[in-house]
Amino acid sequence: LDLRLLQFEEDCKRIAVTERQLQQKIDEATTDYEQAVHGIAMNSDSRIFKRLREQQRQIQLQQQEIDQTRYEKELLQEETRRLREMTHRNAAAEYSRRTDSEINPLPRLHQMYEANRVAPPMPDTDSAVIFSSGPSR
Repeated sequence: LDLRLLQFEEDCKRIAVTERQLQQKIDEATTDYEQAVHGIAMNSDSRIFKRLREQQRQIQLQQQEIDQTRYEKELLQEETRRLREMTHRNAAAEYSRRTDSEINPLPRLHQMYEANRVAPPMPDTDSAVIFSSGPSR
């Protein structure tokens, strides 16, 4: 009976050693697995963050383009308004200089700026362009 108790205690000790070894192997495998999963997750996260940064940079560039276009549009609108006012003032001044016998409606822009110029000679000719004085058909 004592011999059997002794064998039982030895078996228990061997089982305890085996359990510790198995637990150690399980812990190592778990740690390796967690590190692998963590590495994959970090790799995926870094790729996702890289794409996010790239998209943010693209959005910032597009926003700068939109802001620049908006600024240019506002600048051109102001310039157009200023030129229209200037043209209107010139036309009104020209109209006020006329005598009462010449009063006509305000002249067109073409008449104000282009109709007073002499036409250049046609290519390969030396004579000036002659316009008809009467109506043509």
